Amino acid sequence: MISIHNIRTVARYEAKTLRRSWLFRLFSIGALFILTIMNIGLFSPVGDEDWQFLAIPSSMPLINLYILNIAQSLIVIFLASDFLKRDKKLDTNEVLYTRPMSNLEYIFGKSLGIMRLFLGVNILILAICLIINTISQQASIDVAAYFEYLFIISIPTLIFSLGFAYILMSIIRNQAITFLLLLGFAALNMFYLFNRMNSFFDYMLFGFPVFKSGLTGFSNIDIILAQRIMYTSLGLAFIFATVLIFKRLPQSKIHRAISFISLFVFLSLSAYSAYYFLDNYYDTHNLKNTVIETNRKYESGEFLKVTDADIEIEYADREISARAILKCLNNNDRSVSEVPFSLNSCEWLSCRFQFRRSYHSG
Repeated sequence: MISIHNIRTVARYEAKTLRRSWLFRLFSIGALFILTIMNIGLFSPVGDEDWQFLAIPSSMPLINLYILNIAQSLIVIFLASDFLKRDKKLDTNEVLYTRPMSNLEYIFGKSLGIMRLFLGVNILILAICLIINTISQQASIDVAAYFEYLFIISIPTLIFSLGFAYILMSIIRNQAITFLLLLGFAALNMFYLFNRMNSFFDYMLFGFPVFKSGLTGFSNIDIILAQRIMYTSLGLAFIFATVLIFKRLPQSKIHRAISFISLFVFLSLSAYSAYYFLDNYYDTHNLKNTVIETNRKYESGEFLKVTDADIEIEYADREISARAILKCLNNNDRSVSEVPFSLNSCEWLSCRFQFRRSYHSG
């Protein structure tokens, strides 16, 4: 069976090795310094305490992880795709490959070691942000947002970046070409794909809206979860595929079976999430086209002029009911047989209409 001890051992030594890397040191020190100065300058009483950043409690962790996620999604490309070359350079291949550990334990240990370091930086920056959030007298604290954004923004991006780098490095086996492809895909996402098809290709959340309101929460939580589950599952599928094609000693049938089953499960989950996301996208796209066509149909029609409006709104049991009285004037040259009215379309809005007509002479 899978040895947790082997996974933790590989993860511990991988974390120690990467901790000595100047690339990771520069990234972590630079991120801590820049984001700490930014938090002090924007959110603390020492700085501006700009109300546009403090009005929504979730904006502080969102801004911090948004900036950090873009940087770490690029840095993890170099660290993840470097593990094969680094082991060969340090002459540790023979030591590791002849150990009684499977590809599954080795790859997951490597992944856990990298994840541990980057999540440590994320948590440390969130802790600094929370301290400044507590000090600020104008900003409210949304503790749940700190955990939610960690799982929505950072973890899926890290897992997908790791898996994508692993599978490309294992197939191409050329670090320069792997770097070029990974950085090219990241740049393509940041400058072109981030807003295409409702940010379907935006794995680093460069443009995908994940804003959390202090009153209503996430307005599109199902779409957010579908997109993040898709990339998390796809990253895990890439990791299991790397386990199967990794050139090492032959593995046990149990571990290969676990890898094949897990690969199929995560690919299926990623495909279902993608289908759910795209189905919602095309439904929304078709609804917009229907609204446009309907407006074009009536844009040359004759409308009544609203001279007075009275609306009564009642909120009870998480439902809003409203009663509106409109007084309209027909200032056209002739009587109208059809009176069109329009409401903004909304998926969660359920309306019932009752019209009463009254005629006044003159």
